[in-house]
Amino acid sequence: MRLKYLKKPSTAAILINQFIKEEDRKFSIDDLKNYLEVLKNYLPLREPNQQEKYNLYKLFIRTLSHEWEAAQIKGNTLAWIMKNTRNWITHNSNLFSELDEGIVAYLFMINMRTMFKLNDNELMSYEKRLFNLFDPEETENFIKKLVKITEIERFQYKILICI
Repeated sequence: MRLKYLKKPSTAAILINQFIKEEDRKFSIDDLKNYLEVLKNYLPLREPNQQEKYNLYKLFIRTLSHEWEAAQIKGNTLAWIMKNTRNWITHNSNLFSELDEGIVAYLFMINMRTMFKLNDNELMSYEKRLFNLFDPEETENFIKKLVKITEIERFQYKILICI
């Protein structure tokens, strides 16, 4: 993900900061540019063997969720998922010993939606690509039943059914 997806490239577009009380622990645009560069380094250029894949995915999720350490979550389900992912992967390393592409994509999409102010009315292009990892028929059938909800609620439900 590039910061071009943000509605406004300013600190106001950094949603994770609303969960952090200590001013000195809040993120700047430069902090998050560096964060995204680090995440990119965990994505292999060639498909690794299964054991390498588990190790890379685990490191990716650990790095992805690390920024939630200082967060104090109240009332935001997706942020709660990221905060608890951070706690679980830090304190119970066996829990994430056999990650697959689906859970990595799921956590990445949740993380980006809760860290940054993205367009609530549409899926980002990377999200559309990542949703291809999930069963399209089950996802579409579920989404069709949710006719009267907003696009962001539809996105959140779509993510939650992919677990």
